[in-house]
Amino acid sequence: MQEVYYTSKTGTITIAANTATATISIPLLNRHLQKL
Repeated sequence: MQEVYYTSKTGTITIAANTATATISIPLLNRHLQKL
C-alpha cells in the first residue's frame, strides 16, 4: 500500500438520539502526486 496523507477538516458531527453511529469523510492525498 502506498503512503497517503489526509487533508485537515474542521466541523461538528451530531449523533442523534437512539443512533449508535455517524459518518465523516476525510479526503486522502497520495503524496507522490504532489511531486508532479
